[in-house]
Amino acid sequence: MEFSPREDSALFDSRLFTVTSARMPSSWRFFQMEDGSFSLRPESWNVPGFWEAFYDREPWAVASYASEKRKILAASHAHQHDLTESGNNHPGLDSMLRTKVTSQTMWNRGPYRIDVENSNPGVRLGDMYFQDQNNPSVKSHFNFETGRFEGMPPSIERELAGDGGFQAGILKGLRFFGE
Repeated sequence: MEFSPREDSALFDSRLFTVTSARMPSSWRFFQMEDGSFSLRPESWNVPGFWEAFYDREPWAVASYASEKRKILAASHAHQHDLTESGNNHPGLDSMLRTKVTSQTMWNRGPYRIDVENSNPGVRLGDMYFQDQNNPSVKSHFNFETGRFEGMPPSIERELAGDGGFQAGILKGLRFFGE
């Protein structure tokens, strides 16, 4: 659970909460623990070492977290929309879908840049993409599941793999949308 926009997620005892919906994102699974307790969570978060990688800011883990968070918020948003249409007035009908930006650069080095945009909030999720300004045909969209830019030329991917600024640009882009 996240308890502050600027802080990482944390685990809390479920007895501290009231369940307000029986809906659960389709990617969540039941996991039985050795001590008899259980957990409901996205399957991708059950990978050994996931949380360590997430807190170490490894791009694959941050991207997996971001992807699942989007699914959770989208399901919550849909549920809240259903409640509103049925006559219930729910303040705070909000999600990460609300961030509106035509285009903003998160990182730039030479001809390369990472931009984020969402010109139609509330209708679609935001987008993050990589561009090679020397080659306008190279515009690779970020895959939040894999933590990689789809279609990025392998030579550029290898060149930027160890670039701390590039990795920081990805994280900045994820945070821009509240990830």
